[in-house]
Amino acid sequence: MVEDVKWRKPSNPAGVPVWEHAASSIREGDKINKEALEALIREALALNVSKKPKRA
Repeated sequence: MVEDVKWRKPSNPAGVPVWEHAASSIREGDKINKEALEALIREALALNVSKKPKRA
């Protein structure tokens, strides 16, 4: 999940903070590649940590 800013306009130049996320579907009986799933989680964490919130 990543916080982003949308709807910037002259009356609100800072915009409105919104949360965006991507979804993955894992169904019962699916085989899971443990290493790939762990790598995906690590990449998502690194992305979220690298984005510092811009607060007024």
